[in-house]
Amino acid sequence: MPWSYVAHDEFWNLHPTTRAINSSKSNRLPEWELYFPRFAGLEYLSYQMMWKYEAVRNEFKKCAREHLNNPEIGRRLYREGLEAEEFTQMLREVVYPIYLSAKTCGFSSWEYEPGEHEPGPRPVSGDLLCPVNGCAFPEDGETLFKVAERKW
Repeated sequence: MPWSYVAHDEFWNLHPTTRAINSSKSNRLPEWELYFPRFAGLEYLSYQMMWKYEAVRNEFKKCAREHLNNPEIGRRLYREGLEAEEFTQMLREVVYPIYLSAKTCGFSSWEYEPGEHEPGPRPVSGDLLCPVNGCAFPEDGETLFKVAERKW
């Protein structure tokens, strides 16, 4: 969601991206059907890492003090044991009403178009790419876990 609309940095409204993409998006809304599945997949992989690695969970707890202002969302969305479908549904229940409200308030839609000096998104059969080898993440996120294990 545009920061100018929600005026906060909740976990569910933070997403890693490049400066160019963030500037391109500006105060517009990403096309829901195009971007939500990818966003939810990345959020779920982060969620899985949080529960698999104590170091990640500890960092999550530190960040949660600043980036998780609604304790109810924290209890529902970040509790242990959620499967991908349940997590995605809960994330949708949090984000979609805000998305619709922003649309109603006149925020326009956005779809990323790479600039002349930027690479476009790489086509994959899955929704997410491994930063190490560019392969699609498997459903269970094991590739991401292997990357994380090297860093933690």
